Amino acid sequence: MCGRCRGRAPAAVLDDADLDEAVYLALMVRLFNSGQARTSGARLLVPECRIEEVKALILDKIGSFKVGSPYDRDTPVGPMVTQARFDRVQSCIRVCIEEGATARRS
Repeated sequence: MCGRCRGRAPAAVLDDADLDEAVYLALMVRLFNSGQARTSGARLLVPECRIEEVKALILDKIGSFKVGSPYDRDTPVGPMVTQARFDRVQSCIRVCIEEGATARRS
């Protein structure tokens, strides 16, 4: 289930969802267009009882998404379109960390 929520394009994961598939699809939606489109899933709504499992799956799967040239068919994630966009994304990351998020590299 996906919808619009004040421009933040949430995806909801239900209690009985196949989490492996749900997390993969949520990542695909988020990373499509390098996350630069308003329809990129910016929120993932998860039942509280499944949060830790979803976090683990995200960390496990995110490293499998190759970042590189958009001309390479095996590359689902390309570059930011402008320096300004890159700077905006970096600013958002800093705010998330300031608000308690943990940054990890895979």
